[in-house]
Amino acid sequence: MRPRLLLLDEPTAGLDPKTRRDLLATLLRLNQQEGMTLVIASHNMDDVAALAQRVYVLEEGRVALQGPTREVFSQVERLRALGLDVPAAVSVMAALRDRGLPVPPNVLTLDEAEAAILSCLNVGQVANLSR
Repeated sequence: MRPRLLLLDEPTAGLDPKTRRDLLATLLRLNQQEGMTLVIASHNMDDVAALAQRVYVLEEGRVALQGPTREVFSQVERLRALGLDVPAAVSVMAALRDRGLPVPPNVLTLDEAEAAILSCLNVGQVANLSR
């Protein structure tokens, strides 16, 4: 039996790092290769960034914010006001932008953050950072 829809509540809670990575890879495969729709409730924003194409943020049972994943996570201050963390890469990139580094605003993953930072380093833009 292959369901078309899988509902998960905090699927990575309590998992060790390797098992977490394995589960995320399996969920991505189910979604991307088998076309399974995933609905995930999670407080782990790194997991959400890795898996979601669309994000709904609930506050007191109502949708407070929704949209494509990159769009939602670009609203760092709004998410923090709602009591949510942002993915680690989003937080790092926001801090770098605050320091004057011209990094893109729509980075979600650590791999994307690494590429953006290396790109800035390669064109010599780091010298302009304010301290």
